[in-house]
Amino acid sequence: FSTNNCDFEHRSENFIPMPHLLEPNDGEIHNWIMDRVRLDEMAFMSGTGEVGNPYMIGNRRQLENIGRYTRANFALRNDIDLRGEEWIPIATFEGVLDGRFFTIYGLTMAEMRVEYAQQSFGLFGYNCGTIRDVNLVGVDIQFVTDHGDNYSFVGGVAGTNEPGGLVVNCHVSGRIGVPRNNSHVGGIVGINISQISSSSYGDDVEGVSEIIGSGDIGGIAGQNFGSISRCKVSDTKIGHYMTQSSRCIGGIAGYESGGEIMNCGVYGSVVQNIGVDSTTNALSYMGKIVGYIEYAKLWYVEVDAAVVLDRGYLSDSQSVYVGTTRFWDWGGYEGEGVYIK
Repeated sequence: FSTNNCDFEHRSENFIPMPHLLEPNDGEIHNWIMDRVRLDEMAFMSGTGEVGNPYMIGNRRQLENIGRYTRANFALRNDIDLRGEEWIPIATFEGVLDGRFFTIYGLTMAEMRVEYAQQSFGLFGYNCGTIRDVNLVGVDIQFVTDHGDNYSFVGGVAGTNEPGGLVVNCHVSGRIGVPRNNSHVGGIVGINISQISSSSYGDDVEGVSEIIGSGDIGGIAGQNFGSISRCKVSDTKIGHYMTQSSRCIGGIAGYESGGEIMNCGVYGSVVQNIGVDSTTNALSYMGKIVGYIEYAKLWYVEVDAAVVLDRGYLSDSQSVYVGTTRFWDWGGYEGEGVYIK
């Protein structure tokens, strides 16, 4: 499975180190007086964008400038506050972003029109590179829009984690709500086609974290076709608007096909059907770990006793840990160790 938004061909040959200041065009006479240059006028604080000398990012404008050199190496120099202005996702990222354990506060998106199918929203739209050691606190993504045929992928870090994309040790908390037909929503990414590891959603010190949508919904990924390992979801409300039938919702992933979930945990969270009654299109598959799983691997996943599966008016006929397994006789999933504390 691939959405084909990344071009890895000749990546190293195409990369040209850029100056870290927005200097005048060649040929212009200029005299830099550094103590008079405002920080916001600098593309980056320092660095060349090469391995070992990343572009250093110290504020919002410099974070936005990643979109100009998406195949370079970047690192955060300090915490960054995005509150007060809506974030426009960096469309496609193919470089390396090292958050150095700093925090990006208040990533906000609202009323963003989705004009075309398969658009992706998050800090990044499509990730084809490596994003590591980044904290996102107070995320507030609330798309209020009419339902239509188009759909999107929405996550805190990226809408889509493409083949080759790595998300490592990233931690997100806040509120993500997408009441749009078939939009797939996850706390870390909307759809994972590659690897997510050592990452988490929840534990929001500023309020209760929640992920609510109308497509496939998961605490880490709405849909998973890749690998999710050593990840956890804590103290999060994961809910479904019940606007579309045959959709999936789970503590780690809503829909799991051909991928794997390993050494993960769900703690103190609620997986909830928000539908009012059976006159609303029914959510088909719910689970504390995965809503629907086929041809996939599930290894050593822990669910604590505080996790609640609230089916609303739906029946309790399905397993509460793995919602529904397809083609069991064909090996719908293989694995062991689903532990209840």
